[in-house]
Amino acid sequence: GHDIKNDLYGLMYYGLNNFNVVFDTAVAEYVIDPSRSKYELKNLALEKLHLAIDSEDEFNKSQGQIGFFDDNRTTLAEYAKTLGIAVLQLIDLQTVSLKDKSLERVYNEAELPLIEVLASMEVEGIKVNSVFMEDFGNELKNKISILETEICDMAGKKFNINSPAQLGVVLFEDLQLPNGKKTKRGYSTSAEVLEKIKDEHPIVNAVLEYRNLTKLNSTYVDGMKPLIGADGKIRAHFQQTVTATGRISCTEPNLQNIPIRQALGRTLRKAFTAEDENHVLIGADYSQIELRVLAHLSGDEELISAFNRGDDIHKLTASRVLGIPFDDVSMEERSRAKAVNFGVIYGMSGFGLSEELKISRKEAENYINEYFLKHK
Repeated sequence: GHDIKNDLYGLMYYGLNNFNVVFDTAVAEYVIDPSRSKYELKNLALEKLHLAIDSEDEFNKSQGQIGFFDDNRTTLAEYAKTLGIAVLQLIDLQTVSLKDKSLERVYNEAELPLIEVLASMEVEGIKVNSVFMEDFGNELKNKISILETEICDMAGKKFNINSPAQLGVVLFEDLQLPNGKKTKRGYSTSAEVLEKIKDEHPIVNAVLEYRNLTKLNSTYVDGMKPLIGADGKIRAHFQQTVTATGRISCTEPNLQNIPIRQALGRTLRKAFTAEDENHVLIGADYSQIELRVLAHLSGDEELISAFNRGDDIHKLTASRVLGIPFDDVSMEERSRAKAVNFGVIYGMSGFGLSEELKISRKEAENYINEYFLKHK
C-alpha cells in the first residue's frame, strides 16, 4: 500500500496485530528521494505514471462523503481499484530504483520494519500527569502575569506585548533603543533583533523571557490538554518520511521539541510518566552519532581513537583546531567546538557559525577552515 502506517494504527487500535508489510510506496520513494517535501500518491502517480487520480479528500468531497454501505459503493470500489493499480505500478518502478541505487538493504531492513514499530508506538501512547500539567500551567500563567506588569512598568505605559507594532514603538521610539530598518509594517521585533540589543535595556530580556513562557504555555500546556485521551495518554504522530536526514518527525504534539535548556522546560518533562508501577519510562539517545559517522567516513585515526578511548570529542576538536593542550581547553572553547562539530557537517557557512557563536564572520570562517585542515 501507500503510507501504510495510518492503516496499521487503525487496525492495531482495535486489537489486530498480525501483519505482513511487504511494500509501502510512500516509504520507498522517501528512501529513493529523501529531499521531497511530500509523498502523496496523487503526485507520485502523476509524476511517475502520468496517471491523474484524486486524493482521498478530493474523492470524498466529490462523492458527498460516501460510506461503504451507500448505494454508490461501486464508485468507491472503482476508486480503490485505481489506487491499487497506481500502487502496483509504482512498486515495479521503485523496486528497480532501489536496486540501481543500492538502497534495497536500507529499505528492507531499516525502513520497512519501522512502519509497524511506529504504528505500535502511536497506539501505545505516553502517559501524562494531568494534575501536574494543570499546576505547571498555573505557575506559568502567574509568571507571565508578573512579567507583563514589569514590562509595562519599564515601558511607562500599558501596551500589548504580543503586538510587534506596539512593542516596536515602545522599544525603538519611546526608549530609543538601537533598531534595524523600519518598514511599512513597522520595526522588526524578531528574536534575532532582540538578542542583539538585550544588553541595552532590561526590558529586552524581560520581553524575551515573556515570549519563552507564553510559547511554553500555549504550545505545551494549553496545546496539549485537548490531546490527552480518556485513558490519560497522548498519542503523538510519528512521521517516517519528513526529514531528509532520516530522523523521525513527531507531530500533534511534537514531543521531541520540549525545551530542555530552560529550567521550566525541564520541569515540564516531569509531566510525562510511566503508565503504572509495572512500567518504566526510559530516556535514550545515540551518543554523538553524526560525529561517529564522520569519523568512520573520514577515516580520521585520531578521531576514531578518541571515540574508542571515550574522550570528550568536543574538547578534542577545540584542542586540535585551536592548537592548545587538551587539558587547557576552557568551557567556552569547548562550546564553540561543539557548535562547529554539529554545524559544519551539515553545511553550516561562516556566516551561520558567526551568528551562532556571536563572533565575526572572518573568525568563523577561519575556524571552519582549520577544522577541515585538521580532519583531512
